[in-house]
Amino acid sequence: MRETVDNLAKNAPAGSESVVAIVKSAIAAADNTYESVEQAAAQAVEIAESNLEAAATVATNAAQQAGAKSTASKKAPTAA
Repeated sequence: MRETVDNLAKNAPAGSESVVAIVKSAIAAADNTYESVEQAAAQAVEIAESNLEAAATVATNAAQQAGAKSTASKKAPTAA
């Protein structure tokens, strides 16, 4: 895209330098915005994965503890 703008600028009429500069600035801003959004999305995915792993660990531990309590209560003698 920048190359296209540079080629157009070479053939642009005199006095259009400011328009070319504005277009280049807009392209640079769009590129920066895209990169920022891409980084934010990657960070959001990392956080979501981390939270999912933590939730899975908690659920697994809870299930193991519940299973252990259930097994222990079956072995305990009952009062008569």
